[in-house]
Amino acid sequence: MADNNALELLRRGNARFAARQSLDTFRQEIALAFAPWLASWTTELVIGDDFASHLIDGTPLLLARDLAGQIGAMTRPPGKQYFWHRTGSDKLNNDREVRAYLDWRSSQMMRVIRDRSSGFGRATKQADEFFALFGDAVLSVDLSRDQKDIRVRNWHTKDCVWCFGDEGVADTITRKEMMPARLIAHRFGKIVHEKIREAAEKEPDKPFPVRHEVLPAADYEHIKKPTNSNAKFVSVWVDETNGCVLREVPQQTFRYVVPTWVRVSNWSYAISPATTMALPDARLIQQQAALILDASEKQLSPPVVAYSDSVRGTMSMAANHVNWVDSTIDYGTRQPIQPIELGKNFSLGVESLLRTEQQLTRAFYLDVLRMPDTRRTKSTAEVQFLIDEYIRAALPLFEPIQSDYIDPLLAEIDALIEGVPNGPYGNVRPDKLKNMESFAFAWDNPLSDMLERKKAQTVAEVSQVGQAIAALEAAAQQSPALKQLDTAKIARETWMGLGAASWLLSDEEAEKQRAAQEEANATQGALAAATEIAPGLSQMIDSGTRAAQATGQIPIAAEPSMPMLPVPV
Repeated sequence: MADNNALELLRRGNARFAARQSLDTFRQEIALAFAPWLASWTTELVIGDDFASHLIDGTPLLLARDLAGQIGAMTRPPGKQYFWHRTGSDKLNNDREVRAYLDWRSSQMMRVIRDRSSGFGRATKQADEFFALFGDAVLSVDLSRDQKDIRVRNWHTKDCVWCFGDEGVADTITRKEMMPARLIAHRFGKIVHEKIREAAEKEPDKPFPVRHEVLPAADYEHIKKPTNSNAKFVSVWVDETNGCVLREVPQQTFRYVVPTWVRVSNWSYAISPATTMALPDARLIQQQAALILDASEKQLSPPVVAYSDSVRGTMSMAANHVNWVDSTIDYGTRQPIQPIELGKNFSLGVESLLRTEQQLTRAFYLDVLRMPDTRRTKSTAEVQFLIDEYIRAALPLFEPIQSDYIDPLLAEIDALIEGVPNGPYGNVRPDKLKNMESFAFAWDNPLSDMLERKKAQTVAEVSQVGQAIAALEAAAQQSPALKQLDTAKIARETWMGLGAASWLLSDEEAEKQRAAQEEANATQGALAAATEIAPGLSQMIDSGTRAAQATGQIPIAAEPSMPMLPVPV
């Protein structure tokens, strides 16, 4: 018997899939041009088919692969701890106890996601490809069956539809999955429909369509009576064939991450600017490659012209074949068999193809993602210019990926690990962080390295300005005209222009520092004066000592009623 909740969820999901059909057609064309192994939006892939048989040139596929690889290399560099837990307070972040805990928590989380059973590496690599080519991806974060380990998986976006909530993030998702009968019976137990139980016994690998729905608990309460749970979301598994609910589970987090690249207003789905710009050139380069192949074939094996009565037998163009001609015919300056010379401007086609390849490289941002080489001897200004150029080119691409893709994914994993009983985080959180629900992340990847190198270049420029200001102040002692310059104001405004405003003291703190320095200078002057009179004072003390030895007493300051102390032997 069908379940009303299941039927309502199926109806909503069907409506969302129907509304996305035009986008599916467009994405099918993108997949055929850049990743044929993903082209299953409108057709089914068959194992053993030559997915790329319709292509002549593989350049678009190679460039698309390079962009997807750049996303992982820049945001998740292998072999290093590329993220660190942090709070929103610099004071807490700099606390020794808190900082030690945050760094320990980061290392524990890295150990979990690098565990081969988590599937994190494979899932994110696949998601990078979907994100680069189609503009969005779908990853699920869940616990293993024994609730001890995490499982991260990437899903083909053709099987998923989603909606965004008020906060601008996905809060409702419908995902299709073909699941074998044996797995359905094993996962959901006795609640499964009798047809599936029968298939699990007779045809255990027979697939059945199952849907996973995750939606806000408030939305699901319109379908089913409210529960006593305070959970924010509800996870519902639905048997699509028999129209019944297999499982309903409340949960605190969404457990899906849907990163988006460029999302048009009021759209739930994104596009990839890279493939959108590259698609016309991807079509063009296939036509150019076909023409070049045809031209090269005509040059290597050109068509020929022959007189019908000059060749004996059937003329053949095969290698090592002899064509006999009639020797009694006077050909004059003509040849009995003459090739037709075509494709004389072969280089023109090659140049046109190389130009198209260059346009594809630009469309995939690969011309601006090369790290600048600063190893050779260059001036500070040249190094700063190269770093600035690279950051200006790479930051608009990778900063949204970090904030909309990697950050939410790590936050979802972090929250899931936090809820595991006796999990990797244990119960060692400092008291200062007891009431903190979530953490932010600081990054350590090639892009952040370049930002840090930019800071180092800023330090060098600040130092140069400081030396120039010191030279001005020294020259002002000799030139009265230079005393008109407010060197403190010059230094402050120049340093702010260099981007070092956060390093400057406030006006009050700077005044305190100046007063403290003046006091220290005064003290140092007094000590210097005392040092100058010290030799004369020493002579006076020596004379007094010799005179006291002569009389047998050393005169010392004492009360009048107290006798003088004897001379020490």
